[in-house]
Amino acid sequence: STHSFTLFPYTTLFRSLGATFKEVDSRTAEKFRLNAGIQIDTIDKNGALAKAGLKKDFIILKVNGQPIRSEKDLTTIVNQTVNANDQERALFITGIFTNGQIAHFAVNLE
Repeated sequence: STHSFTLFPYTTLFRSLGATFKEVDSRTAEKFRLNAGIQIDTIDKNGALAKAGLKKDFIILKVNGQPIRSEKDLTTIVNQTVNANDQERALFITGIFTNGQIAHFAVNLE
């Protein structure tokens, strides 16, 4: 599996969401016919994602209506949401569990 720990400040993502992410492997992507998505690799039970009901291995497909293809995409949306003063700081996440169940979550950011 390919992990990219450089190029981007992922720590902000972990601090905001309480999770780390990995690329979706090709077999899983093929099985669910995914053309986007990143998978939760580790999750802190006290973090925002876990509190909202997300679990390890859940595949995030869209956040706030935007397709997510990389951690960079996710970081951009998280930063926009955290810095928005005129709205509640919430992420609306659509994704799929590894059993094929599609799910939607609302995640409140601090």
